[in-house]
Amino acid sequence: PGWITVDAFIERYLLGSPHSAYPVEGFDGGIVGLVTLTELRGVPNDERAATRVLDVAIPLANVATTAPDEPLVSLLERQGVRGGGRALVFEGAELVGILTPADVARAVEIRTLGPRPIDRTGETVELAANNKGE
Repeated sequence: PGWITVDAFIERYLLGSPHSAYPVEGFDGGIVGLVTLTELRGVPNDERAATRVLDVAIPLANVATTAPDEPLVSLLERQGVRGGGRALVFEGAELVGILTPADVARAVEIRTLGPRPIDRTGETVELAANNKGE
């Protein structure tokens, strides 16, 4: 939730979590941005109790977005370094995952194994994220 303070966010969501980026929910329930450890570290300790997550989050307009079936190459061509190299994956208006730099590196490694990776069922593996964690 974007309306909570950075202190509350760190206490409730960040401590004990392995993730380094989080989608930020707006007052209407939609995703309005992304907050990473970089943005959180940028808030001085003495301002964390008065600063909302929404105030430090990367606005959604500045975060790459994709659909689960978009080819990775297409995303990378337009993504650049926005959002810390992450992309939010939407199916319609619903957030279904976050594509991370580690996901991209893994996809590249898999791609080097052959012309098109195949899963155990014989289906071609898509190189887009479909997970909500990082």
